[in-house]
Amino acid sequence: MLDIVDAASILLRFQMEGVSVGPRWKALLPIVLPHAHDHILAFNDAHIRMVIEGCDESTSRKDHCSSISSFVRFAFGLKTMLFRGIVFFLRRYFKKNSVLDLPSSR
Repeated sequence: MLDIVDAASILLRFQMEGVSVGPRWKALLPIVLPHAHDHILAFNDAHIRMVIEGCDESTSRKDHCSSISSFVRFAFGLKTMLFRGIVFFLRRYFKKNSVLDLPSSR
């Protein structure tokens, strides 16, 4: 999972700097989707979401949101409380922004 987190992070950083990342978001999607329902760490889910947003995959986006919402609704403990905070942030952030709105080339 660390490789996925690193890949998502570097692509977002490149894109934020105006570097074209081409089809690299889409190349990560098949690697990320098998982990979309793991919910082991909120940190991982945030990076999975970066990839989904980078691909502008509406089906994957809805599926991931639904999965996290379900997890937060039915799970309990400290981990769930952290996820609730992350979910709140992600919903607000991605309603206002999209990875795809960033400059794609210098």
